[in-house]
Parts: sequence; structure tokens; C-alpha cells
Amino acid sequence: MSTLKVNRIEPRTGDSVEIVGFGGGAMQVIEETIPYDLNYSTTSSIYIDIGLNLSITPEKANSKIIIHANTPYETTVGSSGLVDVRILEDSTSTTVAELNAIGCQVPGLYWYSLNQAGVYQCSSTNQLTFKCQVRVTPSVSGNDCTIYYRGQGGLASDNPRGLLIYAMEVPQ
Repeated sequence: MSTLKVNRIEPRTGDSVEIVGFGGGAMQVIEETIPYDLNYSTTSSIYIDIGLNLSITPEKANSKIIIHANTPYETTVGSSGLVDVRILEDSTSTTVAELNAIGCQVPGLYWYSLNQAGVYQCSSTNQLTFKCQVRVTPSVSGNDCTIYYRGQGGLASDNPRGLLIYAMEVPQ
């Protein structure tokens, strides 16, 4: 057994990391920080893209992609709103992760961020794009909210810095 001792760990730079010798090949990690100007609004019961996206090109056709995202949102004051969020692989319209009928503790007062994660099975080495989507939960009668997120201009007193989406390829 080995022991690793360090005095200081510094943040990395760049947008990918390669670790050699894991799972029969290299593993790549792609990360994208949420844009500060993210801005969307909907009252729709149909999913909309919110602008939190990530692309990754698998190195092996049979790799698995682990995808994780924090989906930020707020709802209108006094609403009984319930929200659905999902991560979708764009070219195949495959839902990788989904959370349904999520409610707010205090609508209109705080921003919320839902953590989601899932695994996508690759079938080629073509570039994949994953995107986050939201909608008003359609299966609830009287669900009257507006889902929105306004970045630094929203109602939230503290803008969510450091929210991100990331993907990790794990070769098989």
C-alpha cells in the first residue's frame, strides 16, 4: 500500500484531464462552467433547452459516458409550481437523467439547483452533445408556475457561481 502526502493542491487549468491505464484505456473528463448570462423563462409543459450544454467525443465506440449537471432554476412567487428537469443526449434524444415533480420550498425567494447524474452507452466515436432542459410538470392539475433563471439579474440574492456540467468517458 502507498501513501500520498501533499502540502498544497492547486486548481488545474484547461478543460480536460487524461488519466492513462484506467479501464483498459485513457479516461477523459470534460467540464463546462455555467455561463453567468444564462437566461431562460417558461410556463410550458414541454421541455425547453436552458443553455447548459456539453460536448464530448468518445475515444472508444463502446465507452460509457458518466454525465453530471446542476440545473439552476427559480419559480414565481406564490406559485404551487412543480418542475421537471432532465439531461438529454441531443443526437439520439436519449434521456440520460430525469427528475420529476420537484417543488420549491419558498417560490420566488431563492434559486435552486438540482443535481442529476446518469450513464450513456456509446455506440460510436461521433461527438455527443448533452443538454439540460426544464419544464413545468404537466401531470399536476393547477400547476401554475413560471420557471425561470436570470443569472446575475434574477431575484436570488446570491448568484450560483461554479454550477457546471461535466462528462467523464470510461472506456470498456
